[in-house]
Amino acid sequence: MVKRSMNKMVFLALIAFLFSMTTVHSFAGGYGKGSCQCDCNGGSKCDAEPTLEDKFMCKVHMIYGNMDELALTAEQQTALKDLKIGFKKDMVRKEAEIEIMAIDIKSKLWEDKIDTKTVNELVDKKYEIKKEKTKNTVKAMADLDAILTAEQNAKIKDMCKKGNCPKK
Repeated sequence: MVKRSMNKMVFLALIAFLFSMTTVHSFAGGYGKGSCQCDCNGGSKCDAEPTLEDKFMCKVHMIYGNMDELALTAEQQTALKDLKIGFKKDMVRKEAEIEIMAIDIKSKLWEDKIDTKTVNELVDKKYEIKKEKTKNTVKAMADLDAILTAEQNAKIKDMCKKGNCPKK
């Protein structure tokens, strides 16, 4: 009797664990800051307005999901992979730099006497990095378009009009 009860408890604990893991996994996906899903306009359906980074990653995801239909060459696949990895690394670096600048600004604001000149310089540096980040994203978007042929870009737009993107 005790053994049967113990087996039930182990079974229920296993079910609870599996349920919790699937729930966590379903909420963990997405792009950028919020939980997003790509839409067919190269954007995202997000809790918040999608960023340029979200839009770029969404288009990359769409291309990856439709590689066979787009008939990407090996060179295009390599270029796409390299662009995506380089872009992600750059975004991580820029986000880290922005966060460091924010910490520096906050620490200067906690000083007994605030040096406005120094704080303003830090603010300028922070927003210079944000500007670089945005320009790099625009460049990555242009590079992505350049990887594909005109026919492939047209095919992507056609797939989206028919509601066939992205495939997983």
